[in-house]
Amino acid sequence: MPVLSSDGRWLGCGNWLWRDAFVMDLQQTNARPVRFECEGSAQVAFSPDSRWFVVAGRENIQFFETVTWRHLYTTPRTVRGGVPSSVAFRSDSRLCAVTMPPNQVRLIDPASGSELISLQTPERHLLDSLAFSPDDQLLAVTSSDHNVLVWDLVKLRDKLRDLGLDWPGPGTVASR
Repeated sequence: MPVLSSDGRWLGCGNWLWRDAFVMDLQQTNARPVRFECEGSAQVAFSPDSRWFVVAGRENIQFFETVTWRHLYTTPRTVRGGVPSSVAFRSDSRLCAVTMPPNQVRLIDPASGSELISLQTPERHLLDSLAFSPDDQLLAVTSSDHNVLVWDLVKLRDKLRDLGLDWPGPGTVASR
């Protein structure tokens, strides 16, 4: 599925049952697409501030800086193969959620690549796609068995903070 960067400059394309991902500069009509190597199917995403580009494949999730297309880091998947991971960013681009099939979601600090927390579903749902609510308070995940799972990130952080397990830094969610 193609995705546009929020500034309208870039068009990113993943693939299904093929390989590699591509980005085209929509301001340069004669520019060649930038190619990102990826084994098998891949989904792509831009951060809302257009600072990062993510290629989420069946083997790993790769983060790139859009200004130079420099590779920042790679997050390996827990279980390799199957469907590619899905990616969603919080509206301020300071938190990224990725599915780790079959039943896990990781919250990642996109600036550093640090995993802040791993959320596991109570059952073995095959996780599909995910999205943050407009106020960034909730994270919703769909599964191939037609379930929708929702995490209240504010309540989750409150419980973790009470246990002394809260994550520091940019993953902070504003209180209600």
